[in-house]
Amino acid sequence: MKYLLKITSIIFFMAMNSFAQEKVNDFTEITYEARTRGSEHVIKVTQNSVYFKNNKETKEVPLSKVNRDKLVQMLSDLSLKNINSLKAPSNKRATDRVLHANLAVKTGEASYKSSTFDEGYPPNELKKIVKLLFSLNKAE
Repeated sequence: MKYLLKITSIIFFMAMNSFAQEKVNDFTEITYEARTRGSEHVIKVTQNSVYFKNNKETKEVPLSKVNRDKLVQMLSDLSLKNINSLKAPSNKRATDRVLHANLAVKTGEASYKSSTFDEGYPPNELKKIVKLLFSLNKAE
């Protein structure tokens, strides 16, 4: 009886852990937005292209398969359903010294949006993704 209880408990916890760690196999859209009064930076990644907007200047570049795969891997390492509760490492945006930024991810029917953070200072869990998004500004 004790063994049955232990085995059942182990199976239950393993199942709960696999449900808690949802894996991202693909994304529909990733959007990084940073705004304050009179200033705006937007990076939008779709299936095949990356759209950049810096105030009134816009630019679109193709998204390579290599970079797309990197983004998918980085997203699969995150718990997307918890990105709205990630803590920003600084709070300079409260005094309008830096832009208010956030990251949004759409995967099929689901949408996830991070908590607001200072531009240039994302939560540690989002640093690699934000850095990669900014590096995509070069045509490949």
